[in-house]
Amino acid sequence: SQHAEIDGYVGGSTLDRMPIENSIGDQIASYRLAMDVVKKPAAQDQKLYKLAAAEGIVGPSKALQQALASLRRAANGTAPIHIVMPEGGPLPAVLRLLDRLLPKRLRGAMIDTSALAKGARARRALLFGQDAQRGQMGLLRQPDTFLIVPDFETLPIDLQEDIGTGLAHGTYHAEGSERQRLVQARLVVVTGPKTELHESVLDDASILVTYPALSERPEDVDAVIQSVFARIGAQESVYRDLAPGVRHLLRSHSWSGNEAEVLRVAKRLLAASDNRPLTTDIVEDVLSSLPPEPTKPSAIETPRAQLVEALTRHNFRRTETAQALNISRKTLYNRMRKYELL
Repeated sequence: SQHAEIDGYVGGSTLDRMPIENSIGDQIASYRLAMDVVKKPAAQDQKLYKLAAAEGIVGPSKALQQALASLRRAANGTAPIHIVMPEGGPLPAVLRLLDRLLPKRLRGAMIDTSALAKGARARRALLFGQDAQRGQMGLLRQPDTFLIVPDFETLPIDLQEDIGTGLAHGTYHAEGSERQRLVQARLVVVTGPKTELHESVLDDASILVTYPALSERPEDVDAVIQSVFARIGAQESVYRDLAPGVRHLLRSHSWSGNEAEVLRVAKRLLAASDNRPLTTDIVEDVLSSLPPEPTKPSAIETPRAQLVEALTRHNFRRTETAQALNISRKTLYNRMRKYELL
Protein backbone atom coordinates (compact mmCIF):
# COMPACT_ATOMS: atom_id res chain seq x y z
CA SER A 1 0.00 0.00 0.00
CA GLN A 2 1.20 3.53 -0.72
CA HIS A 3 0.25 4.45 2.86
CA ALA A 4 2.42 1.79 4.50
CA GLU A 5 5.11 3.24 6.79
CA ILE A 6 7.94 1.25 5.21
CA ASP A 7 10.68 2.06 2.74
CA GLY A 8 10.56 -1.33 1.04
CA TYR A 9 10.69 -5.06 1.58
CA VAL A 10 13.68 -7.38 1.47
CA GLY A 11 13.05 -11.00 2.35
CA GLY A 12 12.13 -14.50 1.28
CA SER A 13 13.72 -15.76 -1.91
CA THR A 14 14.87 -12.22 -2.76
CA LEU A 15 17.19 -12.22 0.24
CA ASP A 16 18.45 -15.71 -0.59
CA ARG A 17 19.53 -14.57 -4.05
CA MET A 18 21.10 -11.29 -2.89
CA PRO A 19 24.91 -11.15 -3.20
CA ILE A 20 26.43 -11.13 0.25
CA GLU A 21 28.24 -7.83 -0.37
CA ASN A 22 24.93 -6.00 -0.91
CA SER A 23 23.75 -5.03 2.56
CA ILE A 24 20.13 -4.70 3.55
CA GLY A 25 21.00 -1.08 4.32
CA ASP A 26 21.90 -0.54 0.68
CA GLN A 27 18.61 -2.07 -0.40
CA ILE A 28 16.62 0.18 1.93
CA ALA A 29 18.57 3.21 0.73
CA SER A 30 17.83 2.28 -2.86
CA TYR A 31 14.09 2.31 -2.08
CA ARG A 32 14.46 5.77 -0.57
CA LEU A 33 16.23 7.02 -3.68
CA ALA A 34 13.80 5.38 -6.07
CA MET A 35 11.59 8.47 -6.21
CA ASP A 36 14.38 10.53 -7.74
CA VAL A 37 13.36 11.56 -11.20
CA VAL A 38 15.78 13.55 -13.31
CA LYS A 39 13.91 15.36 -16.03
CA LYS A 40 15.70 16.01 -19.27
CA PRO A 41 16.26 19.76 -19.59
CA ALA A 42 14.59 21.71 -22.34
CA ALA A 43 16.64 22.14 -25.49
CA GLN A 44 17.27 25.84 -24.83
CA ASP A 45 18.67 24.99 -21.37
CA GLN A 46 21.04 22.22 -22.43
CA LYS A 47 23.77 24.65 -23.51
CA LEU A 48 23.45 26.54 -20.22
CA TYR A 49 23.78 23.37 -18.14
CA LYS A 50 26.71 22.18 -20.23
CA LEU A 51 28.57 25.44 -19.64
CA ALA A 52 27.72 25.26 -15.93
CA ALA A 53 28.95 21.66 -15.68
CA ALA A 54 32.26 22.70 -17.23
CA GLU A 55 32.69 25.03 -14.24
CA GLY A 56 31.69 22.32 -11.74
CA ILE A 57 28.17 23.68 -11.20
CA VAL A 58 26.08 20.54 -11.43
CA GLY A 59 22.85 18.99 -10.19
CA PRO A 60 19.26 18.40 -11.30
CA SER A 61 17.50 20.41 -8.58
CA LYS A 62 14.93 23.03 -9.46
CA ALA A 63 16.63 25.52 -7.11
CA LEU A 64 19.89 25.27 -9.03
CA GLN A 65 18.12 25.50 -12.36
CA GLN A 66 16.40 28.69 -11.22
CA ALA A 67 19.72 30.17 -10.13
CA LEU A 68 21.28 29.37 -13.51
CA ALA A 69 18.31 30.87 -15.32
CA SER A 70 18.71 34.07 -13.27
CA LEU A 71 22.42 34.16 -14.09
CA ARG A 72 21.68 33.82 -17.81
CA ARG A 73 19.12 36.61 -17.54
CA ALA A 74 21.71 38.78 -15.80
CA ALA A 75 24.27 38.09 -18.53
CA ASN A 76 21.78 39.08 -21.23
CA GLY A 77 20.65 42.23 -19.43
CA THR A 78 22.17 45.61 -18.66
CA ALA A 79 21.07 46.14 -15.04
CA PRO A 80 23.35 45.81 -12.00
CA ILE A 81 23.62 42.30 -10.59
CA HIS A 82 23.21 41.20 -6.96
CA ILE A 83 24.55 37.69 -6.27
CA VAL A 84 23.59 36.04 -2.97
CA MET A 85 26.17 33.35 -2.21
CA PRO A 86 26.16 31.03 0.85
CA GLU A 87 29.33 30.55 2.88
CA GLY A 88 31.61 28.15 1.01
CA GLY A 89 29.60 28.43 -2.20
CA PRO A 90 31.34 28.32 -5.60
CA LEU A 91 31.54 32.09 -6.23
CA PRO A 92 34.59 31.90 -8.56
CA ALA A 93 32.84 29.26 -10.68
CA VAL A 94 29.64 31.33 -10.83
CA LEU A 95 31.59 34.43 -11.93
CA ARG A 96 33.42 32.42 -14.59
CA LEU A 97 30.08 31.09 -15.84
CA LEU A 98 28.66 34.62 -15.91
CA ASP A 99 31.62 35.68 -18.04
CA ARG A 100 31.05 32.79 -20.45
CA LEU A 101 27.37 33.71 -20.80
CA LEU A 102 28.12 37.32 -21.75
CA PRO A 103 28.15 38.53 -25.35
CA LYS A 104 31.56 37.90 -26.91
CA ARG A 105 32.58 41.57 -26.90
CA LEU A 106 32.13 41.74 -23.10
CA ARG A 107 33.92 38.57 -22.08
CA GLY A 108 37.05 38.93 -19.98
CA ALA A 109 36.00 42.37 -18.72
CA MET A 110 35.44 41.46 -15.04
CA ILE A 111 37.42 43.29 -12.37
CA ASP A 112 37.54 42.09 -8.75
CA THR A 113 37.71 45.37 -6.84
CA SER A 114 38.79 43.64 -3.61
CA ALA A 115 41.90 42.31 -5.36
CA LEU A 116 42.94 45.79 -6.53
CA ALA A 117 42.30 47.81 -3.39
CA LYS A 118 42.42 46.97 0.30
CA GLY A 119 40.53 49.06 2.80
CA ALA A 120 37.43 51.18 2.43
CA ARG A 121 39.16 54.43 1.43
CA ALA A 122 41.20 52.75 -1.29
CA ARG A 123 38.13 50.89 -2.54
CA ARG A 124 36.15 54.13 -2.69
CA ALA A 125 38.89 55.89 -4.66
CA LEU A 126 39.12 52.91 -7.03
CA LEU A 127 35.38 52.91 -7.74
CA PHE A 128 34.43 56.57 -7.57
CA GLY A 129 37.73 58.29 -8.34
CA GLN A 130 38.94 61.59 -6.94
CA ASP A 131 38.22 65.16 -7.95
CA ALA A 132 38.08 65.36 -11.73
CA GLN A 133 40.91 67.93 -11.76
CA ARG A 134 43.24 65.24 -10.45
CA GLY A 135 42.42 63.04 -13.41
CA GLN A 136 41.24 60.01 -11.43
CA MET A 137 37.77 59.22 -12.71
CA GLY A 138 37.24 55.83 -11.10
CA LEU A 139 36.28 52.45 -12.51
CA LEU A 140 32.57 53.28 -12.46
CA ARG A 141 33.23 55.42 -15.54
CA GLN A 142 34.59 52.52 -17.60
CA PRO A 143 32.03 51.19 -20.09
CA ASP A 144 31.78 47.47 -20.91
CA THR A 145 33.34 46.60 -17.56
CA PHE A 146 31.97 44.41 -14.77
CA LEU A 147 33.03 45.52 -11.29
CA ILE A 148 32.83 42.68 -8.75
CA VAL A 149 32.23 43.85 -5.17
CA PRO A 150 32.48 40.75 -2.95
CA ASP A 151 31.65 40.70 0.79
CA PHE A 152 29.61 43.84 0.27
CA GLU A 153 28.06 43.69 3.74
CA THR A 154 31.48 44.16 5.39
CA LEU A 155 32.04 47.56 3.74
CA PRO A 156 31.47 50.73 5.79
CA ILE A 157 27.90 51.95 5.79
CA ASP A 158 28.58 55.12 3.83
CA LEU A 159 30.32 53.18 1.07
CA GLN A 160 27.44 50.68 0.97
CA GLU A 161 24.98 53.53 0.60
CA ASP A 162 26.96 55.26 -2.14
CA ILE A 163 27.31 52.02 -4.11
CA GLY A 164 23.61 51.38 -3.47
CA THR A 165 22.77 54.77 -4.93
CA GLY A 166 24.81 53.91 -8.00
CA LEU A 167 22.90 50.64 -8.30
CA ALA A 168 19.52 52.30 -7.90
CA HIS A 169 19.96 55.50 -9.89
CA GLY A 170 22.92 54.89 -12.17
CA THR A 171 24.76 58.02 -11.02
CA TYR A 172 27.51 58.86 -8.53
CA HIS A 173 29.73 61.69 -7.29
CA ALA A 174 33.50 61.50 -7.44
CA GLU A 175 35.13 62.33 -4.11
CA GLY A 176 35.67 66.08 -3.86
CA SER A 177 33.15 66.87 -6.59
CA GLU A 178 29.42 67.61 -6.59
CA ARG A 179 29.04 66.84 -10.26
CA GLN A 180 26.82 63.88 -11.06
CA ARG A 181 28.38 61.25 -13.28
CA LEU A 182 26.81 58.27 -15.00
CA VAL A 183 27.71 54.75 -13.90
CA GLN A 184 28.97 53.21 -17.13
CA ALA A 185 30.37 49.98 -15.69
CA ARG A 186 28.08 47.20 -14.46
CA LEU A 187 28.22 46.51 -10.76
CA VAL A 188 28.13 42.92 -9.50
CA VAL A 189 27.48 43.05 -5.76
CA VAL A 190 28.03 39.82 -3.81
CA THR A 191 26.55 39.24 -0.36
CA GLY A 192 25.76 36.37 1.94
CA PRO A 193 22.18 35.22 2.52
CA LYS A 194 19.95 36.98 5.05
CA THR A 195 22.11 40.08 5.01
CA GLU A 196 20.70 43.46 6.00
CA LEU A 197 21.71 45.92 3.29
CA HIS A 198 21.09 49.49 2.38
CA GLU A 199 17.64 49.39 0.81
CA SER A 200 18.70 50.71 -2.60
CA VAL A 201 21.01 47.74 -3.15
CA LEU A 202 17.95 45.52 -3.44
CA ASP A 203 16.24 47.92 -5.81
CA ASP A 204 13.94 46.28 -8.33
CA ALA A 205 16.22 47.50 -11.11
CA SER A 206 18.92 45.06 -9.98
CA ILE A 207 18.91 41.46 -11.17
CA LEU A 208 18.99 39.10 -8.20
CA VAL A 209 20.83 35.78 -8.52
CA THR A 210 20.40 33.60 -5.42
CA TYR A 211 22.71 30.59 -5.39
CA PRO A 212 21.07 27.89 -3.22
CA ALA A 213 22.85 26.28 -0.29
CA LEU A 214 23.63 22.59 -0.76
CA SER A 215 21.46 21.74 2.26
CA GLU A 216 18.46 23.01 0.28
CA ARG A 217 19.08 20.66 -2.64
CA PRO A 218 20.14 17.20 -1.42
CA GLU A 219 19.30 15.75 -4.83
CA ASP A 220 22.37 17.60 -6.17
CA VAL A 221 24.83 16.07 -3.70
CA ASP A 222 25.63 13.00 -5.84
CA ALA A 223 26.52 15.13 -8.87
CA VAL A 224 28.52 17.65 -6.82
CA ILE A 225 30.52 14.89 -5.09
CA GLN A 226 31.28 13.17 -8.40
CA SER A 227 32.29 16.45 -10.03
CA VAL A 228 34.68 17.25 -7.17
CA PHE A 229 36.18 13.75 -7.21
CA ALA A 230 36.86 14.10 -10.94
CA ARG A 231 38.47 17.51 -10.35
CA ILE A 232 40.90 16.18 -7.72
CA GLY A 233 41.96 13.30 -9.96
CA ALA A 234 40.22 10.32 -8.33
CA GLN A 235 39.75 7.17 -10.36
CA GLU A 236 36.22 6.76 -11.68
CA SER A 237 35.85 3.46 -9.81
CA VAL A 238 35.89 5.43 -6.54
CA TYR A 239 32.83 7.56 -7.26
CA ARG A 240 31.12 6.69 -10.54
CA ASP A 241 28.65 4.06 -9.22
CA LEU A 242 27.99 5.02 -5.62
CA ALA A 243 26.16 2.38 -3.59
CA PRO A 244 22.69 3.44 -2.40
CA GLY A 245 23.84 3.39 1.22
CA VAL A 246 26.76 5.67 0.42
CA ARG A 247 24.50 8.07 -1.48
CA HIS A 248 22.04 8.15 1.40
CA LEU A 249 24.78 8.97 3.93
CA LEU A 250 26.19 11.75 1.76
CA ARG A 251 22.77 13.27 1.15
CA SER A 252 21.92 13.14 4.84
CA HIS A 253 24.99 15.17 5.80
CA SER A 254 24.27 18.85 6.56
CA TRP A 255 26.93 20.33 4.22
CA SER A 256 26.87 23.62 6.10
CA GLY A 257 30.12 24.56 4.35
CA ASN A 258 28.59 23.92 0.91
CA GLU A 259 30.92 23.18 -2.02
CA ALA A 260 34.02 24.11 -0.03
CA GLU A 261 33.14 21.45 2.51
CA VAL A 262 32.48 18.92 -0.26
CA LEU A 263 36.04 19.47 -1.48
CA ARG A 264 37.49 18.87 2.00
CA VAL A 265 35.38 15.74 2.50
CA ALA A 266 36.19 14.36 -0.95
CA LYS A 267 39.92 14.64 -0.26
CA ARG A 268 39.49 12.74 3.01
CA LEU A 269 37.34 10.08 1.36
CA LEU A 270 39.88 9.62 -1.41
CA ALA A 271 42.69 9.14 1.10
CA ALA A 272 40.60 6.74 3.21
CA SER A 273 39.48 4.64 0.25
CA ASP A 274 42.95 4.36 -1.29
CA ASN A 275 41.35 4.73 -4.74
CA ARG A 276 38.91 1.89 -4.10
CA PRO A 277 35.10 2.21 -4.36
CA LEU A 278 33.53 4.02 -1.44
CA THR A 279 31.73 1.97 1.19
CA THR A 280 29.30 3.02 3.91
CA ASP A 281 31.94 2.25 6.56
CA ILE A 282 34.45 4.60 4.95
CA VAL A 283 31.90 7.39 4.54
CA GLU A 284 30.60 7.01 8.10
CA ASP A 285 34.14 7.13 9.51
CA VAL A 286 35.10 10.23 7.52
CA LEU A 287 31.90 12.15 8.22
CA SER A 288 32.01 11.34 11.95
CA SER A 289 35.64 12.46 12.24
CA LEU A 290 35.26 15.82 10.50
CA PRO A 291 36.73 18.71 12.49
CA PRO A 292 34.45 21.62 13.36
CA GLU A 293 33.92 24.13 10.60
CA PRO A 294 36.60 26.83 10.74
CA THR A 295 35.17 29.90 12.37
CA LYS A 296 35.16 32.90 10.09
CA PRO A 297 36.66 36.01 11.67
CA SER A 298 33.80 37.95 13.14
CA ALA A 299 32.62 40.42 10.55
CA ILE A 300 30.28 43.31 11.15
CA GLU A 301 27.28 41.92 9.34
CA THR A 302 24.76 44.74 9.29
CA PRO A 303 24.78 48.54 8.87
CA ARG A 304 23.36 48.89 12.40
CA ALA A 305 26.12 46.69 13.83
CA GLN A 306 28.73 48.73 11.95
CA LEU A 307 27.33 51.92 13.40
CA VAL A 308 27.28 50.52 16.95
CA GLU A 309 30.87 49.31 16.53
CA ALA A 310 32.04 52.74 15.32
CA LEU A 311 30.25 54.54 18.17
CA THR A 312 31.68 52.14 20.73
CA ARG A 313 35.19 52.47 19.33
CA HIS A 314 34.99 56.25 19.80
CA ASN A 315 33.26 56.09 23.20
CA PHE A 316 30.08 57.48 21.61
CA ARG A 317 31.80 60.78 20.79
CA ARG A 318 29.69 61.70 17.81
CA THR A 319 32.04 64.15 16.14
CA GLU A 320 34.89 61.61 16.12
CA THR A 321 32.52 58.84 15.00
CA ALA A 322 31.21 60.95 12.11
CA GLN A 323 34.78 61.77 11.05
CA ALA A 324 35.77 58.10 11.19
CA LEU A 325 32.80 57.18 9.00
CA ASN A 326 33.52 60.09 6.66
CA ILE A 327 30.01 61.50 7.12
CA SER A 328 28.53 64.66 8.62
CA ARG A 329 27.19 64.85 12.16
CA LYS A 330 23.72 65.37 10.72
CA THR A 331 23.98 62.14 8.72
CA LEU A 332 25.25 60.38 11.82
CA TYR A 333 22.25 61.62 13.83
CA ASN A 334 19.88 60.48 11.08
CA ARG A 335 21.41 56.99 11.08
CA MET A 336 21.34 56.76 14.85
CA ARG A 337 17.67 57.72 14.77
CA LYS A 338 16.99 55.21 11.97
CA TYR A 339 18.54 52.37 13.97
CA GLU A 340 16.94 53.52 17.25
CA LEU A 341 20.24 54.47 18.89
CA LEU A 342 18.99 57.84 20.14
